[in-house]
Amino acid sequence: MAKKKDKITLSICYENPQNHLRGFMDTDMTLDEWKSTYPQLTVIHAYRTNWDMKSKESDARYYFNTKCLEYGLTADMLHDTFESNGQTFEIIGLNPSNTKYKVITRELSTGKTYKQTPKYVLRCLAEKETA
Repeated sequence: MAKKKDKITLSICYENPQNHLRGFMDTDMTLDEWKSTYPQLTVIHAYRTNWDMKSKESDARYYFNTKCLEYGLTADMLHDTFESNGQTFEIIGLNPSNTKYKVITRELSTGKTYKQTPKYVLRCLAEKETA
């Protein structure tokens, strides 16, 4: 009896350079097939998702990647760290149902989770880049 292969899906975050609109798409195509099918679009981020063996981490990453652009974040910011008030925080997810504090962070020394605004997180990450 042949072993069943797990279904692999490619999740792609893309931008249309003509109007600068960004989107997100799941596909069973390879990245090269996708690029040849949609030559007018630019890939910003792509990753493989194993739908038959999803873990809590891949669910969180998938959810972050599908929602991040709505708040000015990018898919690669998940698990980025930044400093604020002498503490180091890691971005661990999103909570879009919260009206203001949509980004979930974890303070690394204590493990305590905090809710932050996307604007605050972006400002802290920008300060980290310039430091």
